[in-house]
Amino acid sequence: TGDRPAQPGEGIAIWHGDVKKRWNSKGKRAFYTHNIVQGPERVHETQKPLGLMVELIEDFTDPGELILDPYAGSGTTGVAAKACGRRAILIERREKDCESIVKRLA
Repeated sequence: TGDRPAQPGEGIAIWHGDVKKRWNSKGKRAFYTHNIVQGPERVHETQKPLGLMVELIEDFTDPGELILDPYAGSGTTGVAAKACGRRAILIERREKDCESIVKRLA
């Protein structure tokens, strides 16, 4: 919110089951910087930047793999997965957010 110190980053969890996974980034620093989504493109209060999700998907998955986002929000993970040739399962409990996701994926 800008009214107090903030966390300098946000963690992510990556799970590949019993398969040892390689990192596709070939030594790149594991720190991602992207601007927050503002303006008319923002449809959810915690919407992630599309560029960030594309970068994460390309760094940690291979084409055709399945991505699970259990807190889909605005659906950015699904939009990025589609753009990167991956499959995705998106879970969101709020109906209005599900409607936004459908529009973004259309």
